[in-house]
Amino acid sequence: NYYDNNGILIKNFYKRYQMRMNSNYSIRDFIRVGESVNIAYQTTQASVGNPSEGSPIKNAYAMPQIVPVYDINGYFSGPAALPSNAGNPVAQQFRAAENKGHSLRVTGNAFGEFDFLKYFTFKTQFGLDYNVGPSASYTFRNFNDTEVNAANRMDLNFFNNRNWTFFNTVRFNREVGDHKISAIAGTEARRNVYEGFSAGGAKLSFGDDPNYRVL
Repeated sequence: NYYDNNGILIKNFYKRYQMRMNSNYSIRDFIRVGESVNIAYQTTQASVGNPSEGSPIKNAYAMPQIVPVYDINGYFSGPAALPSNAGNPVAQQFRAAENKGHSLRVTGNAFGEFDFLKYFTFKTQFGLDYNVGPSASYTFRNFNDTEVNAANRMDLNFFNNRNWTFFNTVRFNREVGDHKISAIAGTEARRNVYEGFSAGGAKLSFGDDPNYRVL
């Protein structure tokens, strides 16, 4: 399936492409196998996150109402000498239009089981959760605001998150008259790994042009 949400802010969107597969097979009366896989690729642009101090959402209602979006020359305006440190939320969103993030996530499991000795069933299963993706953000010098960033800056981030679980069980089931006897024994192994990398640089000579943002 495909999900496209333009959000409620300027230049803000979230898109996701997703595919799901499930299958179960009975190779013999006593042997069964199956799998379930979910693959999702998502991308975000100008994502805001929590509306904390300095975010466009908070600046939208903190900006004095007499301040226009643009000045008489067509540039983004700000509170200037007014007693406010709110930034221009429209300017923030237009400047964040190239701040994008991507991620690919694969989750699923595969299993096999077979019956033996009439009352026993052995099952083995392996599950995986794999999530990886890069993101990039650029900070402009916001000369129109009262609190101006000291320098432009570019940040790149990359993460790799891997989790897997592997377990084996043996079940015993038997009915004797009106009674039912059940027992299970098994083992489980799991591993969780997270790796992240971040790099940033400031005072880029031509950073305001997306075509020249090289870190």
